[in-house]
This record gives sequence, structure tokens and C-alpha cells, in this order.
Amino acid sequence: MNNQPHLISVSKALLLCLGLIAPVTGVGQEKKPGDVIWEFVVREVESSPTIGSDGTIYFVAREKFYALNPEGTKKWEFKSPYGGDFPPAIGSDGTIYLGGVRNLYAIDPNGSLKWAFKREDFGRKTLSPSIGIDGTVYVASTGGDFYAINLDGTKKWKYITAPIESSTAIGIDGTLYFCSKGNILYALNSDGTQKWSLRMASYLNNSPAIASDGTVYVATRNGLYSIDPDDGALKWSFRLNLVVYSSPVVGNDGTIYVGSLDENLYAIKSDGTKKWVFKTGGSVWSSPAIGNDGTIYFGSTDKKIYAINPDGGEEWTFETAGAVLFSPVIGNNGTIYIGSGRTFYAIKTSSTGPANSPWPMYGQNAQRTGRAPEPVPDQIQITIPDKTALPFTASFTTAEGSTYVFQASGDLKNWSKVEEVNGTGGEVEVTDLRKAIFQKQYYRVKLVE
Repeated sequence: MNNQPHLISVSKALLLCLGLIAPVTGVGQEKKPGDVIWEFVVREVESSPTIGSDGTIYFVAREKFYALNPEGTKKWEFKSPYGGDFPPAIGSDGTIYLGGVRNLYAIDPNGSLKWAFKREDFGRKTLSPSIGIDGTVYVASTGGDFYAINLDGTKKWKYITAPIESSTAIGIDGTLYFCSKGNILYALNSDGTQKWSLRMASYLNNSPAIASDGTVYVATRNGLYSIDPDDGALKWSFRLNLVVYSSPVVGNDGTIYVGSLDENLYAIKSDGTKKWVFKTGGSVWSSPAIGNDGTIYFGSTDKKIYAINPDGGEEWTFETAGAVLFSPVIGNNGTIYIGSGRTFYAIKTSSTGPANSPWPMYGQNAQRTGRAPEPVPDQIQITIPDKTALPFTASFTTAEGSTYVFQASGDLKNWSKVEEVNGTGGEVEVTDLRKAIFQKQYYRVKLVE
């Protein structure tokens, strides 16, 4: 049982603050969703972006790898002979892993090279790496070699197959899923042995996504497929046209979203039936990204970035200087970052962060680790009718036989008990009838037993 306290949340910060709050100032204060916050000009954007835990934004441009500060200024650049359209991945210690022509680079957050792993095959491209829970870096090449690399840059093991066409998705149990030439989806165990393989009906050139129950979704030129993670058996398929580059993503209600060269974004229910189809004016190479308000963001070759609501209606569009071929990434403040042609954009949205869903964007998260998230045990669902009301009232779900303590603090260090609650198996309500003592008041719920 998880006995850690659960802070009442009004944002991604997981806490509620009552009192005087200074207005937020800085870049983008007066912007509305769909407005550009800043632009950064390069020779040519060549990859989807990645965001570090400190907010640094990384992407590949022609012959250079850029690190930008959150306000859009250059932090540093790293000469890269080739990055292609494959974004980097970032480890838990901040190390950036970037594919080159023949090498996988490990770059320190300050921009210095830690090590370079030289591949043993002769494939032209090193694909996007993925990172296991233990820090192992998994990377494949178009030459057909799939590598597991230790944190010090040494080879752990290698699996040889046909030329590989996608980056890797990692399941909760450590299973590695990727696609190769010959229309084959592979599942490898974390020790490099094959778990199963499945030959698909048509061409594969994008990365799998993983649902909360472990189901693997992969798109081919002619359809979206739902696959059992245990044995590779097909659960269902949904007919699509010309899905080649867009990788599927999964919303918090289980809806799967994927773009197509037929100029559509498709929303498909978890049972394999159509939810809706949204038509753009160009091919959709871009993998969508989902915000925490359910908004879906993606680009099209019609030189537009789209924001679509969960019902399939258009919220706004943003016009770019060129075709949008890459996938957006969503920051913790809801800003989306994406490049097109010579310009890299930061765009204001209605979201305040990425969706809390099994696979909300390419690579699963903003660090592009490609790893399914661990389930959160004993999560308490908290409801706040009015965040500004005094006295303050909240309700939360409880388990029968458990005890909860509702606590208050003025500094997030010293906590006092407001009320002790016995679990009923349903929702209970608590109210702080005391006069507010501090200018700012914080609350949390702690599971005692």
C-alpha cells in the first residue's frame, strides 16, 4: 500500500494555494491559444523536438543539434553530421542521446560529448533511441542491427534482423517493440531474445504505441492494428489509407489517434470502431500530441498546425512558413514546440501540460524515452467544487477500511490535521472551518492505513 500523501491539485504542481497570488509575467502573458510565443530561425529543421526536465528544448537542424532555453534563446549547439527526422531521447540524469550517421551520441546537458557508440552495421541512419527503466539505451539502425547499450556507452547485446523502420516502444514489463522491413513487428525480451514476431499485411514505417492494458497499436500503409502483447495475436484492425509516417498515440479514454497521407487525422475507439475523421488540406506525416484538456495537436503539409477538440471539431489553426512534417511536443506549461522549414515555433495552447494518458505523444513523453509509464498505486481522486471558497471544501475517493487525514500547511513543511476520515468505499467530503491563518494555505490528503 502506498502511504505517501496525496496533495490536492489545481495544476500539474499537485497542490492548492489559497491567498494572494502575483500575476504571471513574462513572454506570452497576453497570448491566446494558437498564437506564437516565439520563433527561432535555423538553416532547416530536421527533427521533432524533445524537452528536458529543466525545460530545455532540443531538436536537430541541418548539421547542428540545438538546445534552446524555454524563452527561445540558444543555450548551445552541437555539430551533428546527420540527425534526420529522429528526435533525441533524454535519460533520468539529463543525458541526451542522439542518433548520427554511424554513431549514437551521449551528450551532457551542458553540450559536451560524453561518449559516442559506433554501430557495427552499415545502415545509413541511426533511429531515435529509447530508454529502459534501468537506463539501458535501445537503438536501431536502417542496417538491421538493434542494440542495447549500457550507460557507459558499451554494448550490452545486439539483435540482428532486416533493416529497421521505426524507433522502439518499451512495455511496462520491459518488452521491446519495433518494426522492420518485410512488414514485421518484433517483440524482444529485455535480454535480447525474441518473444514473438508478427508479419503485417502491408508496409510499416512508424513507431508502436502502448495502451494502459499493454495492448500494442501499430499503423501500416493500409490500417491500424491492435495486438495482444503476450503472444502477438491480432485483436482487431481498422482500415486506413496511406498511413506511413504518423505514429499512433492514445488518449486518456483509450481513443487512438493517427494521421495519414490521405490528408486525414483519424480517431479510433479502443474497440476498433471509428470515432471521427478530421480532414486537412494536406498529407499528415505528423504524429499527434494530446494535451491534458483533451486537445489534439498535429501538423499537415498544408502549412498548418491544427488544434482539434476530443469531439473532432477544430479549435484553431496556426499557419507556418512551410509544410509541417514533424511531431509536436507539449511542455509542462502546455506550450507546444514544433518546427517547419527554417523556423522553430513555440505556440500558446489551452492545455496546461500533456495528457495523463498511456501514450499521449510520439515517444510517450516529452523526453521521448519511448517507455510506457508505471501504474500509480492507490491514486486518490480529489474533487474541488470551488477553489476560492471559504471555508474550503473538498471531497475524495476512499477505500473501505482505510483511514485518511486531511491536513493544512502554510509553508509545505509543517502540517496540521484538519480532519481524520474513515474510508467508506465511496466519496467523502471534508471542510476546513478554521479561519485562514496564513496568506497562502495548502492542503493534502494522507493515507494512514
